[in-house]
Amino acid sequence: MNELTVHCVVTGSATTVAVAGRVSAQQCRMLREALEMAGRMRGYGPIVVDLAHVRYLSAAAVLILRRAADQARQARRDLTRESIERT
Repeated sequence: MNELTVHCVVTGSATTVAVAGRVSAQQCRMLREALEMAGRMRGYGPIVVDLAHVRYLSAAAVLILRRAADQARQARRDLTRESIERT
């Protein structure tokens, strides 16, 4: 499965970014744009990044997640993650 899917959903007080598949360096733009969208969907409350169905996470993707966490902290929001599932 080389396909990457990313969905942003507002549930309760949180905005969730659900990621599935492989997040290669070439696909990082999709992840970054989804995280930016999550920040705009609701200007308050936590952002949860669900990585439970990610099969591969590139170093570039980790950097994007780190920058998103820094931006959330500056906006006084929490950015948390769900674990990567191990098979």
